[in-house]
Amino acid sequence: MLGHEIVHAFQYDIGNETDFQGRPVGPAVAALPLWFIEGMAEYLSLGPVDVNTAMWVRDATSREKMPSVDKLDDPDFFPYRYGHAFWAYVGGRWGDNAVGEMLKATGPRGSIEDAMSIVLGVDKETFTRDWHAETRRTYAP
Repeated sequence: MLGHEIVHAFQYDIGNETDFQGRPVGPAVAALPLWFIEGMAEYLSLGPVDVNTAMWVRDATSREKMPSVDKLDDPDFFPYRYGHAFWAYVGGRWGDNAVGEMLKATGPRGSIEDAMSIVLGVDKETFTRDWHAETRRTYAP
């Protein structure tokens, strides 16, 4: 639990970065969705595998109810668990450095789409398709 909260301290520290003229260049952390921020804190404090996240994702995958990136904001999808699953996929496919780079790449506007394009080289639809395919492979009976 403390590790999770320390991640938030680092997120806000990165978000307070400015250029030499004092203009914000860091991510607008407060504007980022809960699944993004809390999921990242879960991933960086718990690691890529967590039994609670696995339970949620296994269930959603078996019922073909995994959320798309666009649906992660929907209150029907618990932001800590599905956010953790999002970041575990990012870290597993693109490496842990991509996690921090994604946060920074959202920039002052908080654009997750821009960050996905810049850091991962994919759009939301491609990410969702590949993420869902990987969860089906991982949690197939």
